[in-house]
Amino acid sequence: MTDEQLPELLAQLSSTGRALLADGNGLYFANAGFHHETAEEVGLMSSEVAALGEKHQLLVKNNLNIHHNAWGICDPSGQTELTFFPLYAGKVKLVLVVAGVPDLNKEAFVSLIKVLCNRYA
Repeated sequence: MTDEQLPELLAQLSSTGRALLADGNGLYFANAGFHHETAEEVGLMSSEVAALGEKHQLLVKNNLNIHHNAWGICDPSGQTELTFFPLYAGKVKLVLVVAGVPDLNKEAFVSLIKVLCNRYA
């Protein structure tokens, strides 16, 4: 699996075919379906969401008893529109951003994790 195949994997993880991977600084390095300018902004947003999650980690886990790290933007019916999933490959923190309904229960997600572990772990 090569870096050129990452967009194909990412597209399979979203009901809309739009997803991206960003590093901890918000720089995206793989994109499927987002226009370049939008991907840059969403990448930056992912770092801010990750920082917000870290800042409120104790409240969320200890007081609210929520033991998940993903953050999302939902429509009024509760369907996710944009979800931010923190991923760790070795000591490297990444964020997977999925537009639409995420579908992580498939081989494409396993392949993505393998690529990231080979690169970073």
